[in-house]
Amino acid sequence: AITFSYRNTYRCDQPEWATEFGYHDPGLMVGSTGRERLMHISMDRADAMLLFALAWHARGFLWSELANDAYPLPQGWVALENASLQSRAKRLSRRLTEAGYPALDIVEERFFRLPLPPQLIFFESGLFNVDFKEEGLNYKLRLSVESLITPLGATAPLCRDIEITERLFNLLKKVARKAVYEHEAEHLAKQVRRDVEQEAGKFLGLRKFLRKQQNQYRLTCQSA
Repeated sequence: AITFSYRNTYRCDQPEWATEFGYHDPGLMVGSTGRERLMHISMDRADAMLLFALAWHARGFLWSELANDAYPLPQGWVALENASLQSRAKRLSRRLTEAGYPALDIVEERFFRLPLPPQLIFFESGLFNVDFKEEGLNYKLRLSVESLITPLGATAPLCRDIEITERLFNLLKKVARKAVYEHEAEHLAKQVRRDVEQEAGKFLGLRKFLRKQQNQYRLTCQSA
């Protein structure tokens, strides 16, 4: 163990640095919820997957399998013992800085982490699947993410059931089938923020479950 890996301070702990990471997308959605802006980073698919992997670990999520020479440590740190991966991480850090995004924390050129606390780390909604589960009088949304291959290894699948009211369940099921106009679903956005997005953000890193375009509601996740 290394003493700095237990340090519980982060350089970028303000809401404006909240970030939604894509699996292999060079664009990051950065900013407090509702004020996100797209930030383009000059990086290739492998860079983006490495950044995603660092975000995954920094969020506190698990791995089903780790790559050789990659060692997760507490507080979001990862030890990289592979020279090629070290070089890629350092280059990625420079590219983040060039785009106006915070550089990675780097110690001894082999310990790396994102400078964000877990609560500011989110993941692109397109990675999430939603299933509607009706069991007797219980109505649940099952949100899940399949295992993903990254330069640090394979992520462990994520899954969580969120219990909601029958009315909200049926309304969201309707939204999943087709677009629903805002005037057809008064207070839907507020209900979703309170009953779905708070829990999904806290436990899964999903920031937005519902989006509105041209006065129509649509789900951001993939539904069966």
